[in-house]
Amino acid sequence: MPQYMLHKNMRVKHSNSHCDFVRGGGAWHYRAMNIAHLRKLRGLTQTDLAAMTKMTQPTISRAERGDDGVTLGMFKAIAAALEVPLYDLFTDGRSKPEAELLHAFRAISPDRQRGWLDLARSVIAEGASERRDTD
Repeated sequence: MPQYMLHKNMRVKHSNSHCDFVRGGGAWHYRAMNIAHLRKLRGLTQTDLAAMTKMTQPTISRAERGDDGVTLGMFKAIAAALEVPLYDLFTDGRSKPEAELLHAFRAISPDRQRGWLDLARSVIAEGASERRDTD
């Protein structure tokens, strides 16, 4: 996803259901909000998330729907409460196992992350090798 410099109080407006930021007509638009998906993965209600972010439940609802009036500062607070990087709020939804794996990966030390990546690369290489053998 392209990186844009956004002011923390810049308002973000909803557009279609794709995943990126678009500059058009003087306003920034975001697409494919992932807040509800991430919130539900953690077993939180909108009211729970509102309390964690010091916002109201209707504000969380507006953010999840992509309504006007949600600032970048609000998105940052939501991302912090959900313990995800800001960009995760704007990505396509992940399956529960993918999200759990990513959450676990981020929780371990960089050395252990390298070990997990080495293991994953080995498994992928082994799978590719097995497919070649059966072709």
